[in-house]
Amino acid sequence: MQNTLVFPDGVRLARPEELPESSRATGRKQLRTARIEPGVVLKPSDDPRYTWYAEINVDAPKLWLLFRALCEALLGPEARFVAGAKDGEVVTVGAAGRDGLLDLLDLYAYQLAHDGYLQFGLVSLRGDMVDEVFVAPSKHLTVWLNDRQRFLAVIEDHGLAIVDQLSFIDEFPRVTTSLESDDVHFDDADHLITFVRTMIEPAGNAPVS
Repeated sequence: MQNTLVFPDGVRLARPEELPESSRATGRKQLRTARIEPGVVLKPSDDPRYTWYAEINVDAPKLWLLFRALCEALLGPEARFVAGAKDGEVVTVGAAGRDGLLDLLDLYAYQLAHDGYLQFGLVSLRGDMVDEVFVAPSKHLTVWLNDRQRFLAVIEDHGLAIVDQLSFIDEFPRVTTSLESDDVHFDDADHLITFVRTMIEPAGNAPVS
């Protein structure tokens, strides 16, 4: 088994003895050939709402800083928070100031970057155009964007390279565990969504201060 990516604390590749007996032989072969590395796959889009689509592997300790930098570079001054549980529906929370939302989420950066039961992101709607930065439960990023140059500048600043192909941890047998830490503030995705909603919606979707 090979991998150079630093995985989040709440998600890891399965050990051979943790594989279901019915699929153990196949799972062991997958794990032996796993090669999961940092990098970026960037492809043009046929969707008129965005011109490029990217998928990104980044070391978990660097994920939050990259997420924030991409949001600041690509999204407009107003954004919507989206979040959901692993394998659950993604809920959109009312619009607020982008930077205020990021400052609020900064307080919970560790859990957001490491908890494999949470998926989240920010989306910006400007006319018919959509830009979104999203973190999957397995903690790789997907980005829908319209400004390729700004995107490339951010990934270069964060030491990432464009590659033709990437493997992601959710393609392999894996184990997701609950985080137990004094830094964890949300019991589940519903708790996170409710918290953000109460911070931005009492004043009619006013920006977070």
